Amino acid sequence: MPRGLIPNGPTVQGVYCLMPDGTHLSGFFAWAHKDRTERIIQQGWENYLAIAKQRNIQAKPIPDTRPDFTGGKTIEPGGVKLQVTSRDLPRGNDTKPGRNHAERSAYNINWFDLSPREARAFVAENNQRQAIPAKLAQGLALRTLRDNVRGQVSDWRQNDLRKTELFTQRINQQDNLITSSITGQVHLGGANRSFVGELRGRVVFDASTQRVKSFELIAVGQRTGRTQFNGRQHDLGPAPMGVALTMHPVTASK
Repeated sequence: MPRGLIPNGPTVQGVYCLMPDGTHLSGFFAWAHKDRTERIIQQGWENYLAIAKQRNIQAKPIPDTRPDFTGGKTIEPGGVKLQVTSRDLPRGNDTKPGRNHAERSAYNINWFDLSPREARAFVAENNQRQAIPAKLAQGLALRTLRDNVRGQVSDWRQNDLRKTELFTQRINQQDNLITSSITGQVHLGGANRSFVGELRGRVVFDASTQRVKSFELIAVGQRTGRTQFNGRQHDLGPAPMGVALTMHPVTASK
């Protein structure tokens, strides 16, 4: 990267064009609107053509494989990789709250991994409601139920936990497929922010393969406050926010 393109700090996020060998073509640090992004891509393409001519690079077919854009470690057999999507929810008749297009269309994606043992903990043993292990429920809440809709924010701290309850209960079994419902409540609160919500979900487990076949969990609640970089300076709440945790397809291939 050219010196000075990325300032010293906790993040390197931005829009960058690179060659496979790491040669920098173009880029812009931090958030870039649509027009700027298009200019960055165009500039990168023009720079690539010049370098390709200079190095006598011959074009090759694009591999017909889908890259893995998920974060985190490789999932163990029987584990689950969850895509965590956060967004603002409607506020009365205002279905897309915000002062401008960027805020009204904002959402964010993170990843949360479940080991085979953790994934199995969401599968109920019988028709009686049973608690998800506290360490697993708390870890999920601290890492995923964050207001990063419009920016970035650190995980909650352990002492931010006010209440975390998560339960699983078998609601159906058809042949080898066991369906469990997930219910729960959470209250997280720090010095400058909070989230209070309820969780509902469903897990389908295939007993013949000992693998989770599908995983869906939704958290809906009220958020308040702000952090330095999460873009809530003018939107302190309380206001509704939703977080969806769904099994990513990469899990099915492991």
